[in-house]
Amino acid sequence: MFVPEGMTEEGVLKEIQQIVDKIAHSYTFGYYDLEDIKQEAMIEAIEVLPKYDTTRPLANFLFVHIKRRLLNLLRNKYRRTDAPCYLCHNQYYYINILHYL
Repeated sequence: MFVPEGMTEEGVLKEIQQIVDKIAHSYTFGYYDLEDIKQEAMIEAIEVLPKYDTTRPLANFLFVHIKRRLLNLLRNKYRRTDAPCYLCHNQYYYINILHYL
């Protein structure tokens, strides 16, 4: 993991975790729960760290990149083309069938 000059790995991870905890709940949807969204956000934050400009605040940089990544995830994955699992969603399945009858 890239660690910006003058910071520690623990400090960077703490900063990332605070931002992820603050915004992840706003992006849960469909088959993605809070833990899935947090994992995606953490991955994005770690991947984007080498692009960080040390003259700017780290929190702002991470917030913008994580937010954009989660918006892209929401846009790209909001609709699933595969059918829901019959065992997990059989009540939902029957409700939709009755709606069309």
